[in-house]
Amino acid sequence: MIEVAATEQDEVRAAQRNRTAFAPLYERYVDAVYGYCLRRLGDPEVAADTTSDIFMRALNSIGRFHGDSFRSWLFAIARNAVIDRYRSTRPVIELADHVATASPGPEASALQRETGSALYAALQQLTDQQREVVSLRLAGLTGREIGNAMGMTHGAVKATQARAFVRLRELMAPHRTEVNHG
Repeated sequence: MIEVAATEQDEVRAAQRNRTAFAPLYERYVDAVYGYCLRRLGDPEVAADTTSDIFMRALNSIGRFHGDSFRSWLFAIARNAVIDRYRSTRPVIELADHVATASPGPEASALQRETGSALYAALQQLTDQQREVVSLRLAGLTGREIGNAMGMTHGAVKATQARAFVRLRELMAPHRTEVNHG
């Protein structure tokens, strides 16, 4: 007998009938949600706690989901949870720790830390909306899903993302040789 993989919509309907059926949705998205939280919050422990909170919120409100994209809905919850976390504490991100490669030498390590710090500083100079669009894109969402999660049109997401990347290129230009050779 051939087993047919359940679609996301089948999994959502099953979870709406029986909360214990939420597990496949959790398994499908936990890594992406955690990665998004880590990029936004910078602390693995805080990101893990926030990820847990996001999935509890999703599980508790799965009965109210009536959209087309569970992923967009889930990342809207994630976005709100990260905003709530920002309101309660201001995170400090050591981006260089998350960008590190295997055993670079002391000179490469210094350049990497400097470039990571410059990138973090550059990200902080983006508007909140631009930073959020970039973070959701890095979490793997499509432009339409980002629009759904943020309440924006697809065109507005594309324009915001383009402006963010142009601004990041400008801000990182002095570090370009470090990035290319480091």
